[in-house]
Amino acid sequence: MSATPHSPSETTESAPPEILARATELVKLYPECFWFWEPAAEVRQMEDIRLVIENLRKYGDRRAWQDAQELYRCLLPPSKRKF
Repeated sequence: MSATPHSPSETTESAPPEILARATELVKLYPECFWFWEPAAEVRQMEDIRLVIENLRKYGDRRAWQDAQELYRCLLPPSKRKF
């Protein structure tokens, strides 16, 4: 997450609600990957989503890595997506 995950930052890019919802779901599904976050922290911005992807890849198992890849593909422009 951002330096202050519980407070909004006006300098960072916001993310589409469906991607925010998926990232939040993954944080709850893989708490072992987010041991450093406060329980009240929320995924609010693109920077937070990138951190979710990074930590799923770094600390998660194979399934977490696959979910990180799926989330990453959601961030790509439609012309770059490979399904």
